[in-house]
Amino acid sequence: MDKHSDLGLILGEINKLDEKTESIKEDISNIRLNVQKNTHNLEYHIKRTELNEARLEALQAQLQPLNSWFQTFGNILKIVGAFSVIVAALMGVWDGIKTFFIKYL
Repeated sequence: MDKHSDLGLILGEINKLDEKTESIKEDISNIRLNVQKNTHNLEYHIKRTELNEARLEALQAQLQPLNSWFQTFGNILKIVGAFSVIVAALMGVWDGIKTFFIKYL
């Protein structure tokens, strides 16, 4: 082969490498753009999450008195239920005593 054809082959290979380099540069630019977009989206969702957590804490603070009231009401129901059981037991004992006196006296 002569020098001109060797030089032509070398220049052709250099052009191919330049095209590949440009393609890689475009890919890197696209990756950087996607990273920027994803970073922006992530920051947005972090801010929304923080805002929602703050709203949830505020709502819990507002509902705390109501929660305390429900706990108190639940305790009152437990006391009334226990009292009802005691009254029912006493009525059963009283009926037993009445039955005993009626049968044996």
